[in-house]
Amino acid sequence: MVVQEMSNLLESPLPPQNVKGRILRSATRLFARNGFRGTSLQSIVDEVGIRKQSLLYHYPSKEALREAVIADLVARWNLRLPVILSAATSRTDHLDAILSEVTDFFAEDPSRARLIWREALDRPRQTREAMSQDFGPWLTLVTDGIRRGQKAGHLRTDVDPEAWISQLIVLVIGTFAAADLAASAFPESTEDAVTRQVTELIRTARHSLYLSPPIEESA
Repeated sequence: MVVQEMSNLLESPLPPQNVKGRILRSATRLFARNGFRGTSLQSIVDEVGIRKQSLLYHYPSKEALREAVIADLVARWNLRLPVILSAATSRTDHLDAILSEVTDFFAEDPSRARLIWREALDRPRQTREAMSQDFGPWLTLVTDGIRRGQKAGHLRTDVDPEAWISQLIVLVIGTFAAADLAASAFPESTEDAVTRQVTELIRTARHSLYLSPPIEESA
């Protein structure tokens, strides 16, 4: 009886929300790794372990799945956004707080960074529009914070806020998108390559923005 009940459980379909979540996770990973054109719907259903008809029930086309993957990434970013915005408006350690939150977002799933990188190469216009719409408000807040810090004498006045933020985005996304490449560069290292790269990224970002030493540390 117990064996039969376990067999029935294994054969019973997953709840729809679980299936959709698994499809999105697999599609995100495969689109990020192989690109949109290099990923077939069959490879996604094989990884998820469902029939192709089940995928098409939730996402009627490959393009619809692509848009759902992007929408899921943006939705997850928006969940993190209040904390990032709070960090952006903190008085003294806003840079470290912002970097910590942003790097944590990509560390949760490095496929997010690889996906953005792929999309930027494959669909530059659409990616620019999405960045402007979905990331514009917090970018404006951060650049305004940099300008306030410059006027207050906390930050370097020769820094271009918009250019600095743009470079930071490239560095953060590139760190996670190219994590495997970084690891292969120093295969003898016993430390986690991404952790080392993020630590160096934060150090570089701080030294390029803050006065040396920062005012709050010289008191």
